[in-house]
Amino acid sequence: MEDQIGIVLCRNCRSIISTDVHLLEEAVEKDVVLFAKCSADVSKDILVSHDSFDKYCTYQQLLCRGCHHPVGKIYRALNDELIYMLNKYIMDKNTLVFEVL
Repeated sequence: MEDQIGIVLCRNCRSIISTDVHLLEEAVEKDVVLFAKCSADVSKDILVSHDSFDKYCTYQQLLCRGCHHPVGKIYRALNDELIYMLNKYIMDKNTLVFEVL
């Protein structure tokens, strides 16, 4: 039997965002998954977070190429606790669908 490939899709339009090959880790307590690569577009604007876990950290939104729905963040400046997320593609699990081919 061939190896199965996991794909990650936008929950909104089902466009492919990434694959399990690029999955780095899951941050369960933050409801996000970290990827080394993805096919999402990076917004031009740099934003400042006001969420509790990454308050005052700066990031750019990751937008689905198919529908432009926000699917995650790529951080540009982080606090010491979250430094492991710097320059990785951080996807909100609630915006994704995981499937196996």
